[in-house]
Amino acid sequence: MNGRRLAVSAALWGLFLGIGIAPALAQPAELVRGCLVESIAPLRLSELAQAISRCEQVIGDAASSRDLRGQALGQRGLLYAKRWSIVEVEQDALAGIADITEGFRLHNPEKAKKQHLINVRGQLYLATGQHKKAADDFKAVLAEAPDNESARAGLKKTGAAENY
Repeated sequence: MNGRRLAVSAALWGLFLGIGIAPALAQPAELVRGCLVESIAPLRLSELAQAISRCEQVIGDAASSRDLRGQALGQRGLLYAKRWSIVEVEQDALAGIADITEGFRLHNPEKAKKQHLINVRGQLYLATGQHKKAADDFKAVLAEAPDNESARAGLKKTGAAENY
């Protein structure tokens, strides 16, 4: 693993320590809980795969509200990001980016959660060499939260930190 990938993996791991989404009540509680787990930091690879599968069920269920599908997409994006931080398969990073982006289209998370999702997506953009998009994400977080150290550190890695 090269130094840059290790730094991005470490940054993503740090972001996972505070992840949590409250389960929605519109779906069977077990399915929703299996997707919208409180913390993904301690999950093993097999548990990540199970949570991703449960999120796919919530996303594909016609009974799921738009908001719940958006939450599940965001969570699945975080799960893909966590898996990427372990095995570094680029497809996981790209899937994480796509899910977080689509999740925002369907659901407007509360401010801290939104900033967290944008930071993770920025790290995934960095991991896939999309430095401009990464810088845009980190700047968006810093515009709302100038003291956000994760966004500041991510922006520095893009080389676009001149005005921050």
